Amino acid sequence: MLEGKVIDSTLWVKGQIEGKIERGHFKSAIPLIEKLLRLGRNSLTLKEFAYANLGHAYLSLRRFDKAEYCL
Repeated sequence: MLEGKVIDSTLWVKGQIEGKIERGHFKSAIPLIEKLLRLGRNSLTLKEFAYANLGHAYLSLRRFDKAEYCL
């Protein structure tokens, strides 16, 4: 039963991240992306999504050192 709650949480967080990235709220998306990395640590698909968006957010914020690591 706990697994279902984790899946619901990851889908909600993923939706929030997508919305913030689309609106250009990169700085507020970063904590959510880091949360998704913790929630989805066993899912390669979620890790790819999170690191790609984290890299995009850092690039947009001109934090090139962190963006390079994520991408």
